[in-house]
Amino acid sequence: ANVKSLRLDSICAVGFNESRNKSAADIKNGKIKVNYKPITSSSYNLNEGDMISYRTKGRIIFEKILGKTKKDRYKILIKKFV
Repeated sequence: ANVKSLRLDSICAVGFNESRNKSAADIKNGKIKVNYKPITSSSYNLNEGDMISYRTKGRIIFEKILGKTKKDRYKILIKKFV
């Protein structure tokens, strides 16, 4: 996936196929956890290997950063639990 930044709301939007505004609202409501800890700030920066749990939607792992594109966006690898 390609994202502009490594913020929690941006990666949740790509990983769970939601809008960034919906992801940000669910972060503030406590529906999203990072490494089993509730995070209430949508500007939280993720690190490689972090697991994101989204209540009623599942879990993903932000595996690694693959590089940058020509437009200065991050290419990232996300693994989704099925």
